[in-house]
Amino acid sequence: MRFASKVVYALFLLLAVMMIVPAAAQQNVKIRDIQFVHPDSLKLPGNNRDRSPMTGDTVSVVGVVVTGPRSLWTGQRWSFILADTAYGEWNFIQVVQHDTTNAGAVNTNVSALQVGDVIRITGLIAEAFSDGLIHTHTQLEPFTAPPVPVEFLDIYNYPLPKPILVTIADLASLDRGEKYESAYVRIENATMLNNNSGNTNGQALIQDATGQLVLDDWFNPVHRLIDRAAGGNAQNIPLVYPSNGARFNLVGWIRDFSNTQRFALGVEGKAAFELLTNPPAMTSITRNVGVPTSLQGVIVRAKIVDNGTVASAKVFYSIDNGTTWQGLAMTADTANFYQAVIPPQPDGKFVRYYLWSQDNDGHISTEPIDILTRTFFYTVRDNGPTIYDIQYTPFASGISGYLGSTVTVTGTVTADSTDFSNQFFIQDGTIPWNGLWVRDALNKPKRGDNVTVTGTIEEIFDQTQLNVTTLNAVKINSHGNAIPNPVVIKTGNIRTGAATAESYEGMLVQIRNIIVTDPFPNVPGGLGEFAVNDGSGAVLVDDRSNEFNGNRDSTFAAGDSIRVLTGVLVYDFNNFRIAPRNNADIVRIKTSVKDQSPLSFVYRLEQNYPNPFNPETSIRYQLAKAGQVNLVIYNMLGQKVRTLVNGAKTLGNQAQVWDGKNDRGLIVPTGIYFYRLQSGAFTEVKKMLVVR
Repeated sequence: MRFASKVVYALFLLLAVMMIVPAAAQQNVKIRDIQFVHPDSLKLPGNNRDRSPMTGDTVSVVGVVVTGPRSLWTGQRWSFILADTAYGEWNFIQVVQHDTTNAGAVNTNVSALQVGDVIRITGLIAEAFSDGLIHTHTQLEPFTAPPVPVEFLDIYNYPLPKPILVTIADLASLDRGEKYESAYVRIENATMLNNNSGNTNGQALIQDATGQLVLDDWFNPVHRLIDRAAGGNAQNIPLVYPSNGARFNLVGWIRDFSNTQRFALGVEGKAAFELLTNPPAMTSITRNVGVPTSLQGVIVRAKIVDNGTVASAKVFYSIDNGTTWQGLAMTADTANFYQAVIPPQPDGKFVRYYLWSQDNDGHISTEPIDILTRTFFYTVRDNGPTIYDIQYTPFASGISGYLGSTVTVTGTVTADSTDFSNQFFIQDGTIPWNGLWVRDALNKPKRGDNVTVTGTIEEIFDQTQLNVTTLNAVKINSHGNAIPNPVVIKTGNIRTGAATAESYEGMLVQIRNIIVTDPFPNVPGGLGEFAVNDGSGAVLVDDRSNEFNGNRDSTFAAGDSIRVLTGVLVYDFNNFRIAPRNNADIVRIKTSVKDQSPLSFVYRLEQNYPNPFNPETSIRYQLAKAGQVNLVIYNMLGQKVRTLVNGAKTLGNQAQVWDGKNDRGLIVPTGIYFYRLQSGAFTEVKKMLVVR
């Protein structure tokens, strides 16, 4: 190697080492110094206004361990809450150690922490849980490479904090609630509105006299019991949350949360609730037949328990959305189960029903809770249900009346597994409510096949799906049928919040003469979508198809015109989105700023997302002009791990996915890595973390 080359290489290694070795820790920094943001600043418009003023700094903090080192749900990572010994507002912070190995935790002493320990801990201040608009959640990240051990100042002895008394209104806005981030709080005289508000994702909804608040499964014991993604189920909800309608005081920890409410409360378990009153709790609600015929009565059954006695239980039902409700007394059978029989109804009748119970103290509960916005329902069908029956709902919730039922429906495949892996969509007409998403990793029908499908109706992230889990559950009636024409519609009719959007869920739709209004609507989330508008309201374009592969947002720029866009309407992450099946579903007209002003672009390398990541991450960059590009991954020693890009690229926004593998195709281990972009005279290096 020539001397000059050696010098350049040595300088690069020195730069890498400087980037990974922690800067001199700021001694005696208090948690309040990290967390405090002036309330007036929090009221200002703009993004990330709740970020810590020390974000990116290396700090050393003394505090009390107030939750266990594995108590918070952060995947396989170690995480706990640290509090200043003075306690109070601004005095709590979440600690997240990204090294998931036991050896890593031992090297930092994190695995030895006990509640009540007073410690000194050194790490980096970072922000997490951003929703891409204004909210972040401040956390301290201990150094693990090399490890900086926790120093024990007092062992398992310090008195724990008393909760800060708050109302839900105190958490309703950023300027009022930010001071309680990660804090231990108490809310009094609250009522459980819905102990399964997130459809088995571990969330509940409560209210007090001042507003409503989400309860979140932030703590591992709760997460594992009731979050379906962690193996939990709805049957375990009574082991954590009180019954709907119950009044209580509760204590918990405030999480800066990525939703419209901005803050959520995490409870450690059932002991967090102090019951004041408890109406009858109705669970395990079933009907004996999902789709009854005109000859069948429907047995509605539920488990009803109370801390006293159940004085009365009834089923109320109405026909064809009528306002007259007929009551049926429920009779007790065994083990606190009650049942009643809704009498047979003529073919085609639409039946709504709800359950009502009262205890010996006069407390009343219903299921569903708010019968004005939701009831149970079904349609009587002598020849089996249609897709319309499965999808139709008179309620804004969008939840199918056949949730949990095994059904058989027939339709024509409009998008198959070559478009969307392990799933397909069927449709049996072009009027609203006639499309359905089928999740199926076993059977692979093709576009144009007319199929009869048997499966279980589920709601996944509030989208109705037919879940198929057995081979041969799909019968192909015929091949090569005409695919139903996409419904031509305005973006405003299918945007999130539109009254008609739910009715087109799962259907093939088409929008015309649209403009790209936002190529990166989820920055810094980087979900691969872009937003379009025909003048009636913006809607997201989804990247879930196999051809799009998460990178379509880097293909379009604000102002691009699209003549025709076709796709299936889906609902995910609280938004309706059009999901094109492939590139042919987008017919575009280039009129973007890319074609007009190359001066609008600069050289820029963005932070990868997600970070930390497993198994893959996306790296975005921008080029001021076309030319040769090299994007290379290095390890901590400055050794090349993977060449992601080595070739010519056009000017503008670019994106590249790294799958966490080296040039030999082997998965790289947990650790810090660097990615280096070079184009012309421009060079920039950034750091990222792989967590296995």
